[in-house]
Amino acid sequence: VPIEIRWRIYNYIFQPTYRVAITRQKPKWTPSPTDMRKRLYHTRLPYRNPKTQLSPHDSKYNQVIRLQNPLPISLIFSCKAIYRETILHLYANTQFVFNSTRALDRFLHTTSAQMQETIQHIELNHIMYNEPRLLGFRVFKHRSDLAWYCACEDLAVACKSLKVLHISMKIWDWPIHLKLGERWSWPLLVFERFGNKVDFASVALQMCKFEEEKLKEVSREVEKRLMRSEAWQVREDEKMAREIN
Repeated sequence: VPIEIRWRIYNYIFQPTYRVAITRQKPKWTPSPTDMRKRLYHTRLPYRNPKTQLSPHDSKYNQVIRLQNPLPISLIFSCKAIYRETILHLYANTQFVFNSTRALDRFLHTTSAQMQETIQHIELNHIMYNEPRLLGFRVFKHRSDLAWYCACEDLAVACKSLKVLHISMKIWDWPIHLKLGERWSWPLLVFERFGNKVDFASVALQMCKFEEEKLKEVSREVEKRLMRSEAWQVREDEKMAREIN
């Protein structure tokens, strides 16, 4: 089959209906019970609408979509030539969800730079370590915060085609004033500093010591810093139009 026809087939098969959670787990079957090495696995999730980016709901419609559009793994691994042609399509049309820093770090160290450059949609869910009561345990919080910062920095540098970024972060630093520039905000702002600004950014901050209005206000400030100015203005205009109507 000519490459032009194959390319049209790939565009038809690899549609933006894939959303997977990348997890780091111990294999169910290991050669030795003392083997503690963990591997990366993916779990299929309901996909976000690329136009609205609304939170997905695991409805019957999404279940049907997942059954009708399974991941074309068999096609990708059919031969080396097709693998080289299709693997970038898969990464470009997949919405990646990371719920742990170690899974994100392992993913960045096991996938090639060419694959990472094609990723366009990333979702990060992170819970910070709490402030320890004893100073001797503070080193563990510093390690966790540093690992989270380094993972975000590596992600911002690697994913040069990133267009959509969702971040859900639970803050446990204290005392803070919940302002940009504090230590908790450093990992989020690396996407502005090291990467290209995205077309859509959604930031959800959680902190029990601040009111919801304050959290939404700071989240909007982070989103404005991460998004392109044109995309931010278009989204604000659309929001204002919906409120008027």
